[in-house]
Amino acid sequence: MAKSTTSALVNEIKAAGHEKTAAKLAVLESLSSVPQPGEHRELTDDEVKTAAENALSVHQHKAAQAVEYGTWTAREDIFHGAALAYAAGQPVPVSNVETYGYDELGLVERVADRSAPEAKTQKTIVTGKTA
Repeated sequence: MAKSTTSALVNEIKAAGHEKTAAKLAVLESLSSVPQPGEHRELTDDEVKTAAENALSVHQHKAAQAVEYGTWTAREDIFHGAALAYAAGQPVPVSNVETYGYDELGLVERVADRSAPEAKTQKTIVTGKTA
């Protein structure tokens, strides 16, 4: 994935047709830059107001999570050090693909049908069986 000022997750959510959710998430991400170790900064009153105005609804949050976990799967087992991070075939979050460059290393593949994770969850709820 090419690095840009917009996160890969925001781009994927937008590509999935959730433009309002992507726009709100982009604003929220801009407010939550990762501090350096030992650093902490409270949000200003204006930043708190902006965050509240751009809070995701439950529906928007669910859509964002479906894209986060329904876009990539591991082609093979992926390890961080000696620990198994993702077994082959498991979903890999978009944000981790972006952070660790799994796509550039050929460790993940794009899911063809984004509705698959939601369908599995729905089946599990309805039938009571594991997917």
